[in-house]
Amino acid sequence: MRPLRALLLLLLILPLVAPGAAWAQGGTPRAAVHEGYARMVFDWDGPVAYSAEVVGGKLLVRFDK
Repeated sequence: MRPLRALLLLLLILPLVAPGAAWAQGGTPRAAVHEGYARMVFDWDGPVAYSAEVVGGKLLVRFDK
């Protein structure tokens, strides 16, 4: 249940943090919940630099695009 809550929170916050940025490359993020984890997929035209860290017990992921 925890991965689902984290995924839903990310899906709610993403448009507020970077409106249109995730969709700027012509695709929309896909998300799926699996047993024990959740996954989000971003379809970009090429490689995108990113960083990921845990801050205050939450995963924070930043993308260059």
